[in-house]
Amino acid sequence: MVLGDPVEARLIISRILADDGTLLAEWFLLSNVMAVDRSTLALWYYWRWQIESFFKLMKSAGHPLESWQQESALAIAKRLLVASMACVTVWAIAAPRT
Repeated sequence: MVLGDPVEARLIISRILADDGTLLAEWFLLSNVMAVDRSTLALWYYWRWQIESFFKLMKSAGHPLESWQQESALAIAKRLLVASMACVTVWAIAAPRT
């Protein structure tokens, strides 16, 4: 048990519904950011999750992003672009033709 002052936080429940009302996705967010409205926080979380999913995809394709030793943001961006294009090219070649 850790004693201390309580943390002020709010629960944000975000749902994505289909046109017929079917629940497609649901997130439960706990945030201590009070100065931003709940829809903006849900959108930020959505984008953050998209980034996490992209990095997971890159790692599964053999690109260990954490071990890259780049010295600048531009160098990271260039290497990430090349790695992304390599993945897209391989997936395009491997995809079944229709």
